[in-house]
Amino acid sequence: MKITREQLTQIIQEEVSAVLAEKWKGDPEIEQTGEYADKSVEELCSMKKALMDKEERTKEEQGKVKEINFALRAKRGWKGKEASC
Repeated sequence: MKITREQLTQIIQEEVSAVLAEKWKGDPEIEQTGEYADKSVEELCSMKKALMDKEERTKEEQGKVKEINFALRAKRGWKGKEASC
């Protein structure tokens, strides 16, 4: 049996609608395994400030600042949150 383009389009639209209509079953449980999981936002800000206050930073220290910014965004819920302290 051949399916027409219109029939295929209809099937795809129905499937997409069904998938989009499914309810989210809550937030997944995520185990905190990162290097900064046990640090508070205040501790991370303090660590970042200590690095940023240096007149010059090594490449490793610059990388550490990026890691701290990432951890700050994660601890603040990602969306729409800045890493600044």
